[in-house]
Amino acid sequence: MFSMTPFERWTLGVSVVAVLFNAALFLGFGFQLRLLRDQIRQASEATERDHDQRRKGATLEFVTATLDRVGNMRRQGLPELNRAAVEPFTSNPADFSDQRNELTREYLNGYEAFATGVNLGLFDIAVVHALRGSTTIRSWALFEPWIQARRELIDDPALYTELERLADDLRVFAKAQGLPDVSIH
Repeated sequence: MFSMTPFERWTLGVSVVAVLFNAALFLGFGFQLRLLRDQIRQASEATERDHDQRRKGATLEFVTATLDRVGNMRRQGLPELNRAAVEPFTSNPADFSDQRNELTREYLNGYEAFATGVNLGLFDIAVVHALRGSTTIRSWALFEPWIQARRELIDDPALYTELERLADDLRVFAKAQGLPDVSIH
C-alpha cells in the first residue's frame, strides 16, 4: 500500500482546494460573460427601439412640414389630386414658361426628396403609409404622364425614380396589410 507523508497530504489538499477554487472562478467568469452578453443584447434592442422611435418622429415632422409646403403650393394654384383638376397641369410638359409646370416641378421635387428619405430608410414607411400613402400613390399615378414626357424631353430617365419606387413600395405595403388599392379618379 502506498503511504503519503504529511507534506504530500498537505500539498494534495491545497491542490484540490486550488482546483475547486479555479473551477468556481471559471464558472463565475462564465456566468459574468453570460450576463454581459444579455446586457449587450438588451442594450442593442433598446437602441434599436430608440432609433425606430426617432425615425418615426422624424417622419412625422417631415410630413408635417411637407403638408405646410403643399398647402402653400395649393394657394399658388396647385390642384387637388383628381384627374380632372390635374389634367391641365400635365397637358403641356414641354412649356417651360408655364407656371403650372413650375408648380408641378416644385411639387414633384419635394416628393422626390421625401421619397429618397423613405427609400434610404431615414423615414418610416409605415408612418408614411398611414399619413401620406394614398396621396403619394395618387400623386405618382396622376403626374406620371407629365413625368414620362419630361424624362424624354430632358433626356433624364432617372427623373423622379425615387417617387416611382416609393409609390410602388407603398402599394406593396398596403397589399401586405390587406388594404385596398388606391383608386385614381
